Amino acid sequence: MRTSLLGLLLLTCPWLAAQTGGQSQPYRYRGNGYVFGALGACQHGYFLGGGGGGGEALVWKGLAVGGEAGAYSFSDGWAFGSAQATLGWHFVDRNVRDKTEYFVNFGPGIAFGLGGSSASPWASLGGGGIAWINDRVGIRFEVRSQAMSEEGMIVGRIGVSFR
Repeated sequence: MRTSLLGLLLLTCPWLAAQTGGQSQPYRYRGNGYVFGALGACQHGYFLGGGGGGGEALVWKGLAVGGEAGAYSFSDGWAFGSAQATLGWHFVDRNVRDKTEYFVNFGPGIAFGLGGSSASPWASLGGGGIAWINDRVGIRFEVRSQAMSEEGMIVGRIGVSFR
């Protein structure tokens, strides 16, 4: 029994050393994933609610590339979904764990009716910030102008970001 425990310990030592050795590497912020809830209104006066999620990877300095999807419903009962790519800029030093992070983003995509209607072009433009609670979890605040075919919307979003 002692021999098998000793053998197991010897086999796992390189793995354990690699686990502790990786923690001494310098910090590098590479991006985040997020989920959100949204409230807003369209130019016709209908209220809008919904939610979704996405993610972004920082590819050069503060330049972020990602994607997201969401589902929304107007107060008159009409619902739709959206999927889009995102391109943005995060005002961060990627080598420092900041407590706050601000960003702007733009996203072209597609919107589709939930109920059989056709798809239409979609775009959004917005900005916001993330208040990091700890190294992994933050509260995300954002305001966006979203548009598709004949609808324009202003939406406030709040959610949780993960890195």
